[in-house]
Amino acid sequence: MLHEEIKSLKESLTLEGVDFVGLLSYEADYEANEDFDPVQEMSRLQEELKLFGNVNLHSIKEFERVAKRYEELVLHKEDLEASIDKLKNILKELNESARSKLIDILKQVNEKIKEVFSELFPSSQAELVLTGDDPLTAGLDIRLKIPNKSIKNLNMLSGGEKALCVIGFLLSFYLVNPGPFLILDEVDAPLDEKKNAKNSYNF
Repeated sequence: MLHEEIKSLKESLTLEGVDFVGLLSYEADYEANEDFDPVQEMSRLQEELKLFGNVNLHSIKEFERVAKRYEELVLHKEDLEASIDKLKNILKELNESARSKLIDILKQVNEKIKEVFSELFPSSQAELVLTGDDPLTAGLDIRLKIPNKSIKNLNMLSGGEKALCVIGFLLSFYLVNPGPFLILDEVDAPLDEKKNAKNSYNF
């Protein structure tokens, strides 16, 4: 009788899509042991159910809502990570292109510096050198050699020599990348001190 009831209950639950694994074990226990007491087993299960405490009937809907939100956040996270990777690749390409162009431009400028300074200071040597491994963050150092003059610091140059050096470097850049205008404002500033000293004696 009990076997028929268990079988009937199992079939009805299966039709409703419920996977009641425990019911199968009870059926197996009943078939293997004739002393199987369903009433005693029912009491034991009821005691176990009491240990669960209060059950939140809205927990399933809450779980579904949180799970849906979690999936949306995961998708947003994946989109953001893909965008970040794309931006990093673009930035890397831009930096590599900028480094290449900077080195190339500096090479062209140094070629022009040789031509210009050979006119300003015959037999002189001038060069712009990067003071760092990365061209994008390195500084720019001026190396200058003038015949019969030991130059350890640009301040050792006279006012006129400083003005000519400024003109030489500006013209070198201009010859590499010419613009519509060239304004040499304050290019003779190193001479101001001597001009003022000379004018101070004019009464």
